[in-house]
Amino acid sequence: MKEKTVLNIKNFQTILLFLIFLILIFFQTFEFVSKNRTLDKEFLTRSRIITNIIGETYKNVSSNIVSIEEFIFNEMFFELERNKEKYRYKGNFNKFLENDLFTEGFSFSENYNRDSFVIFEKEQKDLYRISRSKNTFKTILKDGGLKNYLDDLSALPEIEYILFQDNLGIFYASFNVSQMKSIFFDSLLMYSFFERVDTFRIQEFEGKKVFEIISPVKDENLLLRVGFVIEEMNRLKRGNLINFLTYLFFTLSLYILLITILSFYAKNIRLSQKLLEESGEKFKIISLLDEFIFVKNIDSKEFESFDKRFERKFNFSLFEIEEIKDIVENLKEVKDFQIFYKNYKFLVSSTRTSDNKKLVLYLKDITEFENLKEEKRRMEFQSRLGEMTFRISHELKNPLNGISIILQRMMRKNVLEGDEKVMLKEAFDEVERMNKRIVEFTRFSKPYQYRFEKVSLNEIFEEIVSSLKILLDERKIEIKLFSECDRFLFGDRQMLSIAFKNIVLNAIEASTEGKKVEIKVDSFEGKILIEIVDHGEGMEYEEKEKIFDLFYTTKENGSGIGLATAKRIIEDHKGKIEVESKKGVGTTIKIFMEEMKDD
Repeated sequence: MKEKTVLNIKNFQTILLFLIFLILIFFQTFEFVSKNRTLDKEFLTRSRIITNIIGETYKNVSSNIVSIEEFIFNEMFFELERNKEKYRYKGNFNKFLENDLFTEGFSFSENYNRDSFVIFEKEQKDLYRISRSKNTFKTILKDGGLKNYLDDLSALPEIEYILFQDNLGIFYASFNVSQMKSIFFDSLLMYSFFERVDTFRIQEFEGKKVFEIISPVKDENLLLRVGFVIEEMNRLKRGNLINFLTYLFFTLSLYILLITILSFYAKNIRLSQKLLEESGEKFKIISLLDEFIFVKNIDSKEFESFDKRFERKFNFSLFEIEEIKDIVENLKEVKDFQIFYKNYKFLVSSTRTSDNKKLVLYLKDITEFENLKEEKRRMEFQSRLGEMTFRISHELKNPLNGISIILQRMMRKNVLEGDEKVMLKEAFDEVERMNKRIVEFTRFSKPYQYRFEKVSLNEIFEEIVSSLKILLDERKIEIKLFSECDRFLFGDRQMLSIAFKNIVLNAIEASTEGKKVEIKVDSFEGKILIEIVDHGEGMEYEEKEKIFDLFYTTKENGSGIGLATAKRIIEDHKGKIEVESKKGVGTTIKIFMEEMKDD
């Protein structure tokens, strides 16, 4: 008890250390995320402030000089080039377009340069190129002092570029910008230009990522685009990540060190506890293996010692067991000989004394022990089956679903005719059958959930017969139920009904027309015996040994799931199922289950 208490304290300390470790990691992670969010927020705020300052500065300067549109369309020199003949024109641009040089139906093409336009005349298919004079927008910006200011801003380490842009092209750009996409070739620029809203994004510029803010200039058909360097912010984030990983490493190292110290301290106690637990398990096993000793005098053929506990426990005579009777009468010596009798399992050994005058018979009841081993094997098998099912269904269902979709599309499009169409339908049916088999297999491999209650066998079998009435009438088969009185089980009514119905269905399918299927219910020594008998063709020994195997079937459209499911449900209810069959006579399924007394 003392060692167990110390071990429990050690487990508590381990859990406490682990919780502390998780709390430290949680707060450090929260701090790491918060710092990154703060960096993002500060960067965005600073970038917006700079962009707003540039926009306001532009407004202040441009308000003191001629408006952009007036500058473009009034009092400008234009050079017109038509079929390599050049014309010079000064005046209003709209009046220039009304000149006799043009006819109706011209249109502007897309361009990237504010200093020139291309006009395409639809009817005559002539191409005009119009160039403005050297007194461009850049000159006005320079005269207004804005150019020097913007150039100074562009030289800041955190600004990659500055540019003003409208639907015709670039008005102004910092020295490192040679070409940018037109507004009409960029959905985000179009959105900002026409909706007059600020937007921002991460984009590539000269092989590196920049953070760009796009801001419409108030009262002007202009967009201000400012690209910000994000490398510094990324450097700060990398430093933040390195600090976080360093803290995580040292915290984890400290946790592992403390756990190692605790584990070393409690090692001897754990070993002692393990030995105690193993001894306890062995004691439990030995207590289950009831041992009986019988001593027979060889000369007098009388028993000098007869253990009467045997008959009191099992309610039958020792000599009812033919193997025991043969050993005692013929004075045979055996070692660890297993005997099965009336749902009991015995381990028998017999030996003669050194003077050859007595025969000592040792008999152990290993029924419970064998049942425990069988249950353990069954659970291990079920666990492995579940894992295998998951892998199989995962590997097969996705490809099969893909094939099924393709086949369905081909059938809907009617791309095939005749035999090929029939073959396509058969292929689809096979895929669906395989999908159904995978679903059944997956359902079989999962642990069943049971709701135990008092269950009447008579009610279950009456419901089964009623539900199969149409099938019985079609095959002209009669079911006879033999039960002196109602018997009760403690189990899951629905699952037991599924198990018994699968067995009855198998008996009906094995029977020929006009035959009977018999259901017999009886009880003995606290157990219920259910016999389901058909008078069909019967089975050979090899077939009989396989009928409860998963997917084993001799029927053309059988799944091989029904009897395997029935066996599993019955065994989950601590029952046992056996089969007796003779070729040409029929088959009997025997089910042994614990009876629940009706109080």
